[in-house]
Amino acid sequence: MTMDDLDEDVINKVRQMAVNRTKNHPWKSMTNFDLLKSASLYIKDFTTQQEGYTLACALLFGKDLTIQSILPHYRTDVVYKKDDEIRYIDRDTVETNLIDSYDRIMKFVEKHLPSPFHLEKDIRIDIRNAIFRELVVNTLMHREFLMHQYGRIIISEKKILIENANRPYICGNLKPNDFRPYTKNPTIAKIFKEIGFAEELGSGV
Repeated sequence: MTMDDLDEDVINKVRQMAVNRTKNHPWKSMTNFDLLKSASLYIKDFTTQQEGYTLACALLFGKDLTIQSILPHYRTDVVYKKDDEIRYIDRDTVETNLIDSYDRIMKFVEKHLPSPFHLEKDIRIDIRNAIFRELVVNTLMHREFLMHQYGRIIISEKKILIENANRPYICGNLKPNDFRPYTKNPTIAKIFKEIGFAEELGSGV
């Protein structure tokens, strides 16, 4: 890849999101290339001595055609349907970068699900967005992108089903009192953390 294969508007969007969270964020004064390099999205392979953009960079900032050229199977299918019916009422096939994917999926959720009234310390909280923010971010962030199974979020009247490609690193029962989280895609997770999509790395199960 070259910089021409990336969507610089999305890079600028991410820079602004990071600066909005941290006024003097280092990315504020960096060029787009320096930003990508500082985030380990442009690296040197010390085995081959080659340098270049990473797969994570393509997924985060690649133009749609770039991503489809590299990973033709990549997409997130978001479906709204009635319970136990095969046919869906509405559907969005999201094949864009991970940053814009988050916005599109959240808009789909807001379109089809109500936001019930919820108070937390006398402050009204959008409980729908709070729940789905976590759900959507984890669906995008922790996928095994080299597997050909695409991500799916199926919303129906009584349940929500999420399917994501995964290569498990632990087989057997999960023990909540003795469990260490494992970040599937740490470079993507770091970008999500910088812009406020995710919390501290490895903070949840």
